[in-house]
Amino acid sequence: MRHLHKFILFTCLVTCLMLLTQFANAASTKQTVRKPPPVTALVANFYYQDLPAARKWYVDEMGFPVIYNDGWVVIVELGPGMQIALVDGAKGALKAIKDKGAMLAVETTRQNPATTALPGASRETRAND
Repeated sequence: MRHLHKFILFTCLVTCLMLLTQFANAASTKQTVRKPPPVTALVANFYYQDLPAARKWYVDEMGFPVIYNDGWVVIVELGPGMQIALVDGAKGALKAIKDKGAMLAVETTRQNPATTALPGASRETRAND
């Protein structure tokens, strides 16, 4: 009986050492860091209840050229590979929701960028211009 206890104790000790070795090897193995693919373009979609007013602001006030227009979506180009899709909230796949939106920050080297807020912008947005 004494030999059986020693054998069981020895087996448990060996099993524990094997498990500890496996955990140590797994912890020391470096995880490969996935490198993101090169991004060549970005198109942000913004939904508007008043698409003509949004188009007027982006094109006439800010000066971004229209590169696509089919009536319910107007795509303006901010620079190479950077576009904004202005979508009619009544016709796009999503719907414009009052008082819900997103923030767009555009950095430019132009000395006198347009300071007119987009029609329908909140009072806080206008105050930050």
